Amino acid sequence: MDLPKKIKTKAEAETLAGQIFPAYKAARAAIERKYPAEDYPFPRVDFMAADELRAVLHWLLETKPTVYKRARFYLFWEFTDRFQRLIKENTDAKHDYWHWLYSAQDRDRRQRADLLTGDGAGI
Repeated sequence: MDLPKKIKTKAEAETLAGQIFPAYKAARAAIERKYPAEDYPFPRVDFMAADELRAVLHWLLETKPTVYKRARFYLFWEFTDRFQRLIKENTDAKHDYWHWLYSAQDRDRRQRADLLTGDGAGI
């Protein structure tokens, strides 16, 4: 990732934050393109976000870029907002996946029980 040495404007800060922490759908699509055989991409999205955060902190602390005062607020605002949103949407998607999986298993179990008992009560 090529990070700039100087950030002067709000637009530059927002563009940089959008490149580093993309929207959840874009991040997940990138992971699914990179690892097409996996059907559970959620940990990889978490790892990707953590790696990006590590790279950003290294960039800020080690290379010490010049970030002008107005842009500094927007840069940190966008970083934290986008990072939190990415993690939250990944967690929500993970929860939805497990809910779908367990509800499908429960539905199958009830259908098997209906076939055995024939009363339609499920169990």
